[in-house]
Parts: sequence; structure tokens; C-alpha cells
Amino acid sequence: MGSFNPTAADLVGTKGLTKEKKTAKAKEGKATKADKSAKGFPKTVCALTRKQFGEKAGTLTLKVGDMSLIDAEPREFSSGSFGWFVSGKAIVKIDGKDVKCQVGCNVIVIGSKDAK
Repeated sequence: MGSFNPTAADLVGTKGLTKEKKTAKAKEGKATKADKSAKGFPKTVCALTRKQFGEKAGTLTLKVGDMSLIDAEPREFSSGSFGWFVSGKAIVKIDGKDVKCQVGCNVIVIGSKDAK
């Protein structure tokens, strides 16, 4: 867990306070690290519960190139997030030639790791 380094603006009105009290005052009203993403933006809250996703999420059809359709199945990942996963082969046409390709795709629902 990183340390909190208050700016001068955070410390307005803290003259005579101890360092701990200044830091506590600066943190008042701010989101905690757990409430923010790695880049400091507020975390996205998932619109679905795990149960809703499990019961209602269907197959997701992905188009690869101009001619291949592959179906991604709903799943829960080892990270705790949920979404869709597919692994397989697809044909992509390049310069009039069929090129066989390996496809691997995870489609993760943002915020699903923290979903109830």
C-alpha cells in the first residue's frame, strides 16, 4: 500500500497540528485507495451481480476478419472477474488468400471482480 503525500492545498488550516493529524485532515473526504483504480480514477461499479451474469449472460459472437464468426462462452476467470472467453481457429482473408489464425480472447466485464 502506497503512502499518502499531502499537497500544500491539502494542509490549509493545519498550522500547529502533528504530522499524523495533518495527514488525517488532508485525507478527509477523499476516496480511499481501495475506491480508486491504479491510475487514480474512481473504480467502475459493475451493473450486474455474479448471479445475474451467471443466469442471464449468453454466448457472445465475435467476428474475426471478414468471414469467421466464433462464439465466446460466459465464464468466471481465476482472477475473480467474469466475462466471456474463446480460444480457437479462424480464417482471415488477406490479398485473396485464406490465412488460418489462432484466436484467443477474454472479454472482461469491468468492475466484475468486486461484484457481489
